[in-house]
Amino acid sequence: MRTIPSEAAFYLANTGWLSRIPKAFQDEILDACLCYELDPGQAIAHGGDESGGMFGIVSGAACVYSAVGSSDGPLIHIAGAAFWFGIFPVTNGQPRMISVTAQTRCQVARMPQAALQSLLERKPEMWRWLSLLSLESARLAVQALADVLIRDNERRCAAVLLRVAGCRECGDQPASAILTQDDLAALSNLSRPTVSLVLRHLAERGLISLGYRAITLQAPAKLRHFVG
Repeated sequence: MRTIPSEAAFYLANTGWLSRIPKAFQDEILDACLCYELDPGQAIAHGGDESGGMFGIVSGAACVYSAVGSSDGPLIHIAGAAFWFGIFPVTNGQPRMISVTAQTRCQVARMPQAALQSLLERKPEMWRWLSLLSLESARLAVQALADVLIRDNERRCAAVLLRVAGCRECGDQPASAILTQDDLAALSNLSRPTVSLVLRHLAERGLISLGYRAITLQAPAKLRHFVG
């Protein structure tokens, strides 16, 4: 592990949750972060852990599995860069509710739990910004549930693709969802043959294009309109 490189710190400071908090707190977090790389399939965090710190994905994609409810730990999301998680053991004293594994080669920033707790003790106003992250996490969870409850198979797959590509609510430029068709089937609660048929229909309409372990959304705004 090493302290976070300047280019990684710059990216995180200008993208996602960290970009929405005051610079003084950004600096505190980034200065305390360690940075490391993981190969596909390596664990970033385990559900049920009561410590470990807070994590931010700098580059790559990571699979997020539920660690509550069903014992098989279903895949619930594939997160891209600037996705932060891991604050629940600190904020509510409860074990981690998700397991996260590298989907591709990932660069990860980790703020050790002791450093996060020290920051909160020194600057309790930081709780406000951790609450913002908690709300963003809750919003993502609700969106994932709403997506999987869409009855129409094509609209459901399109909604999942938009969420994984980071343009579920906004964005007009082509964007990539880093996932396989098996991943999409799991996230959509559909069979692989059904997902293959859906993707073929969406591709024929020019809404997506298929690549190796990735699906490009050619027109996110049109795809959102299709989802409704």
